[in-house]
Amino acid sequence: MMTATPATPRIPGTESAFLGTRGVTLHVVEAGRGPLVILLHGFPEFSWSWRHQLPALAAAGFRAVAVDLRGHGLSARPRGVAAYGVARLAADVDDVIDALGVERAAAVVGHDWGGVVAYRFAARYPQRLDRLVILNAAHPAALARGLLRNAQALRSAYVLPIMLPALPERALAALDGALLRATLRAFRATNVRDDELEPYVEMARRAEWLRGGLDQYRAMGRAIGRAVLSRVPIVGPLFARVSPPLGSPRARRIDTPALVIWGEEDPFLARHLAEPPRSLVPNVRVERVTGASHDVMLDAPERVNALLLDFLRNP
Repeated sequence: MMTATPATPRIPGTESAFLGTRGVTLHVVEAGRGPLVILLHGFPEFSWSWRHQLPALAAAGFRAVAVDLRGHGLSARPRGVAAYGVARLAADVDDVIDALGVERAAAVVGHDWGGVVAYRFAARYPQRLDRLVILNAAHPAALARGLLRNAQALRSAYVLPIMLPALPERALAALDGALLRATLRAFRATNVRDDELEPYVEMARRAEWLRGGLDQYRAMGRAIGRAVLSRVPIVGPLFARVSPPLGSPRARRIDTPALVIWGEEDPFLARHLAEPPRSLVPNVRVERVTGASHDVMLDAPERVNALLLDFLRNP
């Protein structure tokens, strides 16, 4: 573990460090001592989004570690869309647990894209975590079905231009991050001060206007394309063998106790997507938070912290 230079906003009681993993060097922010809780942010954010949860978890006797996913914050930014597939990001979480010197995490907590990664991690590495917590992220199988409904297809239409090369990065950079600021405001049901947005803009600027984060969407687009091709005669069996989608019949069941915390005012994800398929995540509890939007952990931090700590102590 290498100590990080001060470049991110300071969260009281935390330490910033770099972890050398098998694939990339990842930046983390850590607080407290005790059972390990890994926190995974969404797009277009970074570890600072957990600024209300890190101190609360530390005070409750946990070792809370918020990770900058590859391509975000101060973490490494490998080249190529293939480097940002969900399976690769889930493997990063496995590497982080190793780098922190423990056998398993008490919990992996994921929001938005971090939630997608957390679902994949729990499915692929069940021996590495005791509990799973998801904040406003759809299980891939639920999202795949949801996209067949007009309402969710319209909510997800913003993804299509992201698939274009270079243009989304330029759009985020234009007018000193005006689009990024607008996006972050749209994530919230509460008023957002300008100074809350500046750290995200600065980190996006450092991270090549989130090229790596955008490549997560591009990798997802390629995976969807493979899933479509898997239904085509002749070539279908080849693609199904190479990369079966998580929502397919071959998807792995998650038996780990799971908690979903869902901000009800989310403009990007329909309410029904809070519920993962019970056939794939049978041991799940869903808690809905009224008056909170997509960034539920920022809109309702006290409520989220109470739900999180209760689940960690009494699954």
